[in-house]
Amino acid sequence: FEAFRADLAWCSATLTEISATLDLHPKSPWGARVRNARAAAGVRLSRRLRTVDKTLARAFPDRRIHVVGMVTRDTPRLDIDLKGREVRQAEAACAFLAALRGPAALLGCEAERLKAAESAVDRLFDRADQSVDAIHGGDLEVEPSSGDARGRAAHARAVIGRIADLLEGLDADQAARTVRRRIATSARSQPPI
Repeated sequence: FEAFRADLAWCSATLTEISATLDLHPKSPWGARVRNARAAAGVRLSRRLRTVDKTLARAFPDRRIHVVGMVTRDTPRLDIDLKGREVRQAEAACAFLAALRGPAALLGCEAERLKAAESAVDRLFDRADQSVDAIHGGDLEVEPSSGDARGRAAHARAVIGRIADLLEGLDADQAARTVRRRIATSARSQPPI
């Protein structure tokens, strides 16, 4: 990922320097090449930005639980592997969004980046909120994972903590602080087992 970040910084710096030092006519051969390179990079980045939401959904999925009789509802899965491939992909997607913060405007995909970042922050914050509610609602009691209740609760709080880390990486510091406060509150309000 660091190579991508370095390449992105080089591309944006080069395009900025070309724009600042040369007065290129848009219809000249050089002007057309620079415009086409900028547009091609923007299209590729926009395509990648559209996959961020799906990546986050795969990393932090739902599971269906039975409430009573035939009534079911979705609740966050809190037994996910924090070192798993999907979580690593979600971390990379959030780092990708953060890396595009400056160069996206120059490459013509700032609107898409803002939309993807807002969607990611909303999804992560909602997931953290639902997860804390699941802990308080006792949904850990029906977790299919093994281990005692304290271990399941600690792992669930670790999952929510990872979501808070991703929110911080997206510069949603207030949302991350709120999530961390709710985690701390859920840890204190856990009854002794």
